[in-house]
Amino acid sequence: MERIKKLIVVILCVGMISSLNISFIYASQSNGYHPLNIKIESPDVPKTVTPKRNARSLDSYYSSSELGQVTSVKDQGNTELCWAFGITSMGETSLIKQGIASTNIDFSEKHFGYFMYNRKNDILNNTKGDKTKVSGDWRYAGGNSLLAMLSLTGWYGLAKENIAPFNTGKWRLSDSVGQKDSAILKNGFFLGDTPQAAVVKSYIIGYGSVVMAYHAPEETWEETAYYGKNHEAYNCNSARQTANHIVAIVGWDDSYSKDNFNSGSRPSRDGAWIVKNSWGNQEGSNGYTYISYEDKSLCEFVAGQFVKASEYKYNYFYDGSANPGILKLKKGQKFANVFTAKKGSAKKKELIKAVNLVTWSANVKYSIQIYRNPKDGRPTSGTKMLKRPVTGTIREAGTHTIDLSRKAEVLRGDKFAVVVKLRSSGKIGFDENDDYHWVSFVNKTKKGQSYLYDHRKWNDLNPDHATVRLKAYTVMQPVNKIHLRYCKADSKNKNPKGIVLYYKGKHLKKNKDYKIVKKEGHKYVIVKGRGRYRGTKKIYLKTK
Repeated sequence: MERIKKLIVVILCVGMISSLNISFIYASQSNGYHPLNIKIESPDVPKTVTPKRNARSLDSYYSSSELGQVTSVKDQGNTELCWAFGITSMGETSLIKQGIASTNIDFSEKHFGYFMYNRKNDILNNTKGDKTKVSGDWRYAGGNSLLAMLSLTGWYGLAKENIAPFNTGKWRLSDSVGQKDSAILKNGFFLGDTPQAAVVKSYIIGYGSVVMAYHAPEETWEETAYYGKNHEAYNCNSARQTANHIVAIVGWDDSYSKDNFNSGSRPSRDGAWIVKNSWGNQEGSNGYTYISYEDKSLCEFVAGQFVKASEYKYNYFYDGSANPGILKLKKGQKFANVFTAKKGSAKKKELIKAVNLVTWSANVKYSIQIYRNPKDGRPTSGTKMLKRPVTGTIREAGTHTIDLSRKAEVLRGDKFAVVVKLRSSGKIGFDENDDYHWVSFVNKTKKGQSYLYDHRKWNDLNPDHATVRLKAYTVMQPVNKIHLRYCKADSKNKNPKGIVLYYKGKHLKKNKDYKIVKKEGHKYVIVKGRGRYRGTKKIYLKTK
């Protein structure tokens, strides 16, 4: 860790709440939120929803539930899995709003919660040993929305409810169902603790819901003080109360009367968020509660865009824990991960479709390039795979998937470096070993995998057991022609005229299946595919 501090400024914020003993108001009401105390800059109101550009930003009432975009209210029971219920609901609503799923969709909160704290190695075998650990029973360990969103980028959960039903009494899941996700997080938006109401509204309009944390009553006197009649209205007017529960905001009502709130905690003006809770239909108004805009405990607003898991096939990454580490970088600094392609074949090519990265500040400008077969310790020394770097500006903190305008093919065994250069100062995510008291993180990144450039040279992060949060998403595409790289060369090739190539025992014919395009004396030749064969292959000659 000391070595990283010499390279960049490291910001690590540690959650201060470690107690797992929460007094419940009644059996079906439980909390479970742990704050991280990370200060996140809220984004500006999007131009597309300012009053001059879109009248919907002035709507006094909006409800995703009434639009048929919200699934049924669930009950977390006496667990502390509110974070899993809130984000799972957000994922369901996101898919419904995009027309990808119907209101019958139902993701497993148990699956999400279990594999957050019990994950195993990923399918590509790049994160063996990485962990997010809590002591005791994971059901009562609590959680955090930011950590959950980081975990989702590793494609553990959202699986269908029938894979891990909640109310079966079985709380240990098979490793084999870990990555049987039906949906994945494409973009997560960290909106900060105090975003403008118009910002929250814009993300609800755009994605269907926003998850937030607030202080739910833990004692009888709090329940009496902060709830209105029938638990339908709620306002915590004490700044001393910290958030302890996570819910999904699915709408708002600017005209919701302040008189509906308890006289002892009545807000100064009308207006409230329409909140879907996870305490069953008996709570509030059929499971929904109106929380005042003026509630002093509201914090950690998070939104997300989810897509079908089939949109991408494979996920190359080294950040297997959910550590919310932050690196503060200057303009011009670079970071990179070097991967080895594992899934290409003769009849299916593997294409890099997108890059995912995490930012902890707003308005970060970036440039992305991918290099094939870089030299050890020098991620930018390989062949550029993108004709032009992909550039852009990320307007909010969060986890972002950037689709490439042109997919880059990698062959099995190729090394490829994903390199990001910052075109502005900014804070990016990284993963390392750390202990936050109530949760700890383990990272096992190896030598030659993750790098940071300090304006002078590339520095391998392996000595610090760290990695930048940078991923590559690939897809598979059938091809009619077999790439020569998947053909074998005879070990006895001694001269260009007599070289022999095979594919599954079949002898390739010169000038029909391939032709020689370059000779380097008696050292090697480069051949190019013809007919049903494609690509090029370098063949070294076996001379005395």
